[in-house]
Amino acid sequence: MDIRRFSYQHFSFRYSVQGQGQPLIFVGGAFQAIDKLGPLADHWASHYRLILIELPGFGESDFLPASYGFEFTAECISAVAQELGVRNAVLVGTSYGSPSVYRFVAKNQNCVKAMVLGGSCTSIDRFMEYQIRMMLWIVRSHRVNMFPKAFTEIMCNMREEDIPNAKRIHGILLRSLSRMDDDAREKFFANSVRLLGATLPKRRIDVPTLVFTGEHDQFTRAERMSEFSEYCWDLRIVRLPNSDHMYHLEQTERTLQLIDKFVDGLEDVELSMVG
Repeated sequence: MDIRRFSYQHFSFRYSVQGQGQPLIFVGGAFQAIDKLGPLADHWASHYRLILIELPGFGESDFLPASYGFEFTAECISAVAQELGVRNAVLVGTSYGSPSVYRFVAKNQNCVKAMVLGGSCTSIDRFMEYQIRMMLWIVRSHRVNMFPKAFTEIMCNMREEDIPNAKRIHGILLRSLSRMDDDAREKFFANSVRLLGATLPKRRIDVPTLVFTGEHDQFTRAERMSEFSEYCWDLRIVRLPNSDHMYHLEQTERTLQLIDKFVDGLEDVELSMVG
């Protein structure tokens, strides 16, 4: 993978370009470093001109203070797109990456073909705020050993009758989080503070939009996805079966097929549809 550095307003961050064809820009969630996307990146690079952006505050990109909002991270996406001369792109934002992608699309609809938001929401409700503040308390009080289990239990549904491979995914996430260093925890803290104030600005989005998450998502709950109908005028909403907020690990093939079908303009999606 050809990983490059880019600087915007004195913040350095990483991006990569692979493949050919329809441009697809991906901005992932917390802890989704661009060199650790595995089958997602492999698949997209074989079907699209794939641009992976690791915004400031992620992975090996620079720390971004919480005082910088998602308007700034959207500008970072715009700066990379302009550098590469990208037009008519599909924008994919998942979890923490989705507020930045939404803001970029809202200001650049003339150069966007479609938008995909996975594990996203229009605002932080009381339940989510409680979970985020609990994680902030754990990080700031230096209870390092508590963090992996607490974070995993928020993101993962452990009921194997709902998600057959739940224990395996739970274990993968626990092992990954147990290797976090102080730099990663500081980035997580700043990113979480930034998220607390992240209500989406209500703009009319005319580009085709897909919003989806796992049907058992405990964090960005599936029943809240219908709220996007007040923002996006050409909207499709999908609940991925047998998955939660970790749908990309639990239902990798289905996730990729869903996005491919949407990009290809197919509305006949063989998954449970709502909205």
